[in-house]
Amino acid sequence: MFENDASFARPDGGMEVLKVYWWKHTCAAGQYSSAKAHHPLHIEENDTGFTENLEGLVPEVIDGR
Repeated sequence: MFENDASFARPDGGMEVLKVYWWKHTCAAGQYSSAKAHHPLHIEENDTGFTENLEGLVPEVIDGR
């Protein structure tokens, strides 16, 4: 995900993927806008996240560790 994305403020190896929230829509255009799909996602300070599911759109949570 961060391949070839280094900068002075973010050197190679400076980013870590903790979790990936993956939404799979029922059509190529998506049944919801990206804003509406991401709005119910809440990330807490202790790196836990939860989402309020939209009808027909439930994210798959992939642990990155």
